[in-house]
Amino acid sequence: VANVGLSSLSGGERKRVMIAVEFTVGADVLILDEPTSGLDSHLALELVHMLKTYAVEHNKIVIMTIHQPGTGLFEMIDNLYFFYKGNIIYQGTVPELDLFLESRGLLVSTCLSRPELLFEMFTEHSIIKEVRDCKPQVLKLIEDRKAESAAGATSTAMTLGGGRFAFNWSVNTSHLALIYKRSAVLTLRGLGFLSILTIFVLALLFAWLKLVARVAPPFFSLISEKILPQEDFTFTGAVSNFMSFVDKECPAALP
Repeated sequence: VANVGLSSLSGGERKRVMIAVEFTVGADVLILDEPTSGLDSHLALELVHMLKTYAVEHNKIVIMTIHQPGTGLFEMIDNLYFFYKGNIIYQGTVPELDLFLESRGLLVSTCLSRPELLFEMFTEHSIIKEVRDCKPQVLKLIEDRKAESAAGATSTAMTLGGGRFAFNWSVNTSHLALIYKRSAVLTLRGLGFLSILTIFVLALLFAWLKLVARVAPPFFSLISEKILPQEDFTFTGAVSNFMSFVDKECPAALP
């Protein structure tokens, strides 16, 4: 990309480059937040096709959020989760969606595609009569999901056969260790960490100097003259000056 003779990249090219960077990590699970946002239907379809091919060929899991996918893109989804205000309305495969809607009395004949119908059903004020007519069934479904979510420590979602899809919320120590390890790595990589470490070390150094000043004023005076006025009073400079001072002056200063 750096050697391409273009002033800038298009939205689709930028998206593909950013995702390609994530591919280099080689993670088993790739989570993408609205990867098709800002793309036209063709580029969105092309991008999702690339992601699905990558997942199949490399045995990876790709999780992504999409708002109002096109029909072609919708058919590429292996496992669909449809959320409404934090509750899972539907979990299952795309082919089973029609049977689920029919079982809830929500399969209506309109000019809308299945993804459009789903989103239209859960809008506050639909302009389509058929969707407005089934509003009571939609409200009942929402209330059922809220009740299931509040019933216990597990969150559930209805599938075609009426079963439940449960999340295990038990604490897993290996997961916690992985999270803390990742957090530590990100902290160490951050530019601000060195500054924080410098401040901490210097604070300890000056606290020690204050303590020394009470019991050995001549020693503290030598430190003030030899170390503090130095122009290169950075972390490495302070350490270097302090070590040089200890080697040269401490034997003569200490009683």
